[in-house]
Amino acid sequence: MTKLIITLLFGIAGSFLGYKLIKKSKNEQNTLLKLVGFITLMSSTFGCIIILSFLKLKGTEWSDDNKELFGLISILSISVPILLIGLKLLLKGRKEKLNLLLITGSTWIIITLLCSYLSIQYIQNATSGWTQESRLFYLEKCEALSNEGKNYKCNCYVEELMKKYASPEEYQKSMSDESTGEKEKLESEMNSLCPCGKADYNEDEIEEIPDF
Repeated sequence: MTKLIITLLFGIAGSFLGYKLIKKSKNEQNTLLKLVGFITLMSSTFGCIIILSFLKLKGTEWSDDNKELFGLISILSISVPILLIGLKLLLKGRKEKLNLLLITGSTWIIITLLCSYLSIQYIQNATSGWTQESRLFYLEKCEALSNEGKNYKCNCYVEELMKKYASPEEYQKSMSDESTGEKEKLESEMNSLCPCGKADYNEDEIEEIPDF
């Protein structure tokens, strides 16, 4: 709670300073001071949003969903002020009929949108498929199978699942349809590929499972 309050206070202070600089620039007709004030205001506001999001989402469980949400919030918090600056340049160039400002503003906006889109795609791909969280889940599920008399080398078990199925969702879909015989086929393969008397993993070994 203390970190949240301190972050919020710094954000408010920085935003207020930026506002005062913008107000002063109007009285003095100082374009540079106005730009500095605008950057200070945006940096303080969206920087505060990023830090507060991190502190709130990390909590006690830094899950894949929370990581993805934090990444999206960070991208938007960085992109929005840059887009606003590009829009201001574009409007100023249009108003004063300055082609250089029009080109600069347009380029700024296009590049920012493109980078934001690629960043969002990267984050979504990084948090889908066989993530560390899903690997741990199936390692624990493998250990639980010993209660049913099915014992496997659990690292091997998860590696084979990752080779056979592109994502946990694909695996679950395949197992849900009992008419295909996929479940029995998988058990037969695991009995052949990964037989063991007990589970053989710990959480520190999760990172050692290769990606496919």
